[in-house]
Amino acid sequence: YLILSSLDANGATNHILGLTIKEMNITEVQRSCIWKHLASLIDKNLVCQSGNYGKQKMYYITEDGINLIKGV
Repeated sequence: YLILSSLDANGATNHILGLTIKEMNITEVQRSCIWKHLASLIDKNLVCQSGNYGKQKMYYITEDGINLIKGV
């Protein structure tokens, strides 16, 4: 839930406000692990890719992702 929580806490809730992996500031795990988990979260429609910032991809939490971490 680190990825979902980070996106939600930083207000990355739509394609305009997406965050890069670096901006998520998750230091507990390696980036390669984050990429792997992001792919899974995208497949489950909990996170979407919103575009690119230079070479970095940007991500935001979906409504389903928000509902999951809030327990709705």
